[in-house]
Amino acid sequence: MQHEMKYIHTIYEEGSFSRAAEKLFLSQSALSMAVQRTEEMLGDSIFDRSKRPLKLTPVGEAYIQKYYEIRQLEKELEEQINDIRNLESGNLTIGGTQYIFSYILAPVLLQYTTQYPNINIQLIEYGSNQLDAKLLDGTIDICLKCDEVKPPLTTYGHVFYDNLFLAMPNSYTKKYKLPPVGLSRDQIISGEFRAEKYDYLPPSYWGDIPLLLLTSGNNLRARALEIYQENNVTPNVTLEIQQLVTAYHLAVSGLGATFATEFIIEKSREPDAVYFKLDSPLTIRDFQFVMNKKGYLSKAACKFMEMVKTYYGT
Repeated sequence: MQHEMKYIHTIYEEGSFSRAAEKLFLSQSALSMAVQRTEEMLGDSIFDRSKRPLKLTPVGEAYIQKYYEIRQLEKELEEQINDIRNLESGNLTIGGTQYIFSYILAPVLLQYTTQYPNINIQLIEYGSNQLDAKLLDGTIDICLKCDEVKPPLTTYGHVFYDNLFLAMPNSYTKKYKLPPVGLSRDQIISGEFRAEKYDYLPPSYWGDIPLLLLTSGNNLRARALEIYQENNVTPNVTLEIQQLVTAYHLAVSGLGATFATEFIIEKSREPDAVYFKLDSPLTIRDFQFVMNKKGYLSKAACKFMEMVKTYYGT
């Protein structure tokens, strides 16, 4: 029964028998026979085979929903047993963006795996717009995000604030006749930028500067567009890039301006870059740990989240 459920779920995800068979390392005929046996047992079809890609029938939708529920129950049982063993074994699956794994969680992961070597950690990279769905279907246990949290998801509390700056080549100061309000890397790392004497870059300059924008589905893209919109400025978008880190390095190498976080600025050494504050509350991102309220929160997950919060002083 478990094998058949996995097979049917894979067909649902892939949208075809052939791609699912390839992913499962099965022959297409063997996979078709397994599905037919299940359909005979249910007395109805799971897939509408006239559609391309394959679509679920109402029976199929109910079947997939129960698959997710069964998978979540199995996962919770395993986690509860591991908790009884007091972190001597267990699993923790964390979802996140490349930025979160590389710049935020990396130092804590080293500390955690050293302290709890028997916990199997899996990191799965997703776009920020995919994380909610992966929490709800049980693919991941926890994630860090700064978007609005809606039930049945819930938070484990504030972890850190992430300040955004408009980063660009130093040559742009002269090229676009910008006022002398630019910041250096050292002024950002030290926190000196928070002083009132460091002014914002006026919106009247924003529209002239070429902007490297992240692609759709990224929190920072939506946030950047909203910052421009609330200041009645149309962004001069010249490139759309999938990864924040790539956009930053392309921008400061001379291709334009982009939004950069203080963590990226801190860990990079770009001698020809300058950074500007923008007057918007959206330039401060409040990151929180998020999980499924209906799911079981393991000791392994709790220990990890507490370790991250301690590392960032919250």
